[in-house]
Amino acid sequence: MTHFLADILRQPVELQRTIDYLRGAGNRGLEEAAKAVQNAGHVYLTGIGSSWHVALTAAPLLSVGRRPVYMQDAAELLQFSAIPSGAVMIVISRSGRSIEIVHLLTKARECGAIVIGITNSEDGPLALEAQIPSNFSQYT
Repeated sequence: MTHFLADILRQPVELQRTIDYLRGAGNRGLEEAAKAVQNAGHVYLTGIGSSWHVALTAAPLLSVGRRPVYMQDAAELLQFSAIPSGAVMIVISRSGRSIEIVHLLTKARECGAIVIGITNSEDGPLALEAQIPSNFSQYT
């Protein structure tokens, strides 16, 4: 069996684990994040590398919920965008340590943005500095 096939066959179990987490230990963070997104005037969805690809698949789900988001790669958001105060930034990073993510956290803090951090690393800068961290380290 190839790694690719093993990953595909593991998906139903991993999806159920994610649902269980979001219904249990992760529910408070999920509710807090949903409320922040609903109340924000501007919502940004970003990541870097493979995490950016995850962000690309999440954006249509927010649009279906009538909450379109601004989509920008973390490096572009860092270098070329003005972030309004009170904006919400959903930042996805597996490690939470990418240099672009670390610098983006500083920019978000200086702009008064709320960061929802989605990461696998509970001790990375993204998990430690996000106002609303979601830690999926139990899946790594």
